Amino acid sequence: MLKKFSKLFKFLFFISLVFNSVEATRNVSKFFPFLEKPSDYITKRQSNISPSVFLISSSSALGSTGGTIGIPRLYGAYDLKYVIDSIVANGNPSYNPFSGEPGYVNWNTKNIDFAVDGKIKGKGISFGLEKNLFGTDFSIGAFIPLMHVNTSIRYAFQPSNYVNSIQSATQQEVDMLNRVRRSVHSELELKGDDWSKFGLGDVDAYIKWGRLFDHVLKMKSVDFEFRLGMLIPTGEEFDRDYPSSKSFMGDGHWGAYADFVSEFELKQNWKLGFISGLVKQFKETKDIRIPVYKEPSLFSAIHGNIEVDPGVTYKLCPYFTLENITDGVHFHLRTNMVRHKRDTLTDKRSNKTVSSYLESSQSDIDEVRSEKSNLSRWKYTYLTLQATYDSAEAMKDWKFSPTFYLIYDYPFGGRHVAKTHQVSLCAELHF
Repeated sequence: MLKKFSKLFKFLFFISLVFNSVEATRNVSKFFPFLEKPSDYITKRQSNISPSVFLISSSSALGSTGGTIGIPRLYGAYDLKYVIDSIVANGNPSYNPFSGEPGYVNWNTKNIDFAVDGKIKGKGISFGLEKNLFGTDFSIGAFIPLMHVNTSIRYAFQPSNYVNSIQSATQQEVDMLNRVRRSVHSELELKGDDWSKFGLGDVDAYIKWGRLFDHVLKMKSVDFEFRLGMLIPTGEEFDRDYPSSKSFMGDGHWGAYADFVSEFELKQNWKLGFISGLVKQFKETKDIRIPVYKEPSLFSAIHGNIEVDPGVTYKLCPYFTLENITDGVHFHLRTNMVRHKRDTLTDKRSNKTVSSYLESSQSDIDEVRSEKSNLSRWKYTYLTLQATYDSAEAMKDWKFSPTFYLIYDYPFGGRHVAKTHQVSLCAELHF
């Protein structure tokens, strides 16, 4: 029996290590982390309810090289010329927003780069519920957040920061450029630079199997958990007419995921674990803006039915927990490595009089397609610091044996993602 278990252990541990080469999480947002904690999996045949309050803040993002950029730059660089060209291509060949600016009529042909920054502020509550099935190794559960999010976007043309044909623009000309930019956005029927929304995130419903082995392979315990889940798109989606808006989670896509957790109690109160898994969102056709050429999708003049097939998201989250530093107080350190593959877009518009970049025949369009495709690929590494108070471990005879968590998720690195900080205060009540 021990020999069979030893083979099973080696196989499962190997699987945990293999996931290090792929990296993921059940949540697929590059703006809001909602990272799982090990206790979401390791419940040892206990049913529980887990309310949580959280605060979210982000004022920058990580670009393709890992350097800091404005959050809207995740959709591409803003050049006013290409935004104007998009309107011209969309059945308005005589459009020139500089026509009312004497002496600047030809500036619609010049590259005019704007620095674009944004902010995200959020707060909310989440609820987790897990029910053990008849004292067996199986449980079912669900998780859903309720959020209030405020976002903003700001533009700045700073001549000294750019090498282009209007680098020497005066302050009067800069004011004129901002005035023209606002006129262009009005032509695009954009509704504003600030956005606020209160609503649900996606429902995460799952079934899981878990098994705890005591005193094996010179360890106090070994715990294995396997979870299959479904992501139900109840969350708020991106609003194409507000460029600063953010989808709360999966942006209207159904999804399915599988997670595997292995936790090893190396010795009394020392635990080493791995959370690994993958999630696949399903295709969805939605009415969104689609670039004509080089303009960011946020500022395209054309929109219509576009089929979005999201790439697979992978994760690996190794962690270490030191329990009972003092009675019932634990410290937990976790690294969350998440990677999302490229999305695939297909132009499904019934009227394709104006070609999108997906079907354009311009000479350098392959380079444009590659650049925009890469924007949908992202990865991040979060460092999670967690302090826990376990009333049962502290020998407190409290109803529901509550466990309390204070968690800080710090964006340690990544590419094409927002640098979102999250602080959470959670409770876990057992029954």
